[in-house]
Amino acid sequence: VDIHNHWHLRGRQWGDRQGRLWLSYGITTTRSPGDPVYQMLETREALESGKRVGPRYFGTGEAIDGSRIYYNFMRPTLSPEQLNLELSRAVELEYDMIKTYVRLPVAYQQKVVQAAHGAGIPLSSHYLYPAANIGMDAMEHTGATNRLGYSHTVSRIRRSYQDAVTLFTRSGMSVTPTLFTSKCMYAEDKSLVEDVRTKVLFPQWEYDLLKTAADAAAAGLPANAYVRTNLANDVDMLLRIHRAGGFVVTGTDSPLDNVAVSTHQNLRAMVKFGFTPYEALTTAVTDEKPEEQHSQCGEAEAGDEHRV
Repeated sequence: VDIHNHWHLRGRQWGDRQGRLWLSYGITTTRSPGDPVYQMLETREALESGKRVGPRYFGTGEAIDGSRIYYNFMRPTLSPEQLNLELSRAVELEYDMIKTYVRLPVAYQQKVVQAAHGAGIPLSSHYLYPAANIGMDAMEHTGATNRLGYSHTVSRIRRSYQDAVTLFTRSGMSVTPTLFTSKCMYAEDKSLVEDVRTKVLFPQWEYDLLKTAADAAAAGLPANAYVRTNLANDVDMLLRIHRAGGFVVTGTDSPLDNVAVSTHQNLRAMVKFGFTPYEALTTAVTDEKPEEQHSQCGEAEAGDEHRV
């Protein structure tokens, strides 16, 4: 499962390749926390009906924000009345989740939580606090765009402190890594770039961008050694959350990152900087809590019943 990707955000030009690429790399379920709503509906219906080839597709429409927006397909809300219209649309169009963005006032966010949970719809945003205190279900990224000022989860060099880890573990909120800096590991292994699935199913211009990233700055030139340090710090945060009983789930922000191959690169980065292979895989294949995972891992050592 790759739980954070946007099929129609820089992905429109992929056509039918995108679903086939996900499947070719073993990814059978995706979730979009933000797409133009009618394109999301068309894609979801086409995949469910078998008219298009691709993984299971859970999605939402345009992210709900405050008076200003960043991406041009988002929905600004300037009044409670407008917010109510957006929420009613989410229910009528059967969103699988609701994504709120970074300028939505906290008072409005509370209304969204109440309405969404009343309709049985989970929510996610970029915030850990005060999201953890008002019933939000998830946070996207280890630390991304943020406008509240007092709620950053990581420092400029991607260090996270115990207060953030504790909020995750106590609240039960999931966190989705989206480890863009995992590209630096192409310096050690370019097998995903050279794989026949990548060469055949990437549009040529996307493949050219991937090769450039693998061969240039992102691939570990000495001047960019800080990228590897930042990646290690991000994974350290995730590992502390995971081993303290928190809920880490794999997602990449593709196609802002590279479709499908970045899912595997994220998992490799997690193992490189502290996760066991089993722990990393469980963030992408199961909804079990860490204590259940460790229990099954022990059983797997005695037999083969629980191998992933």
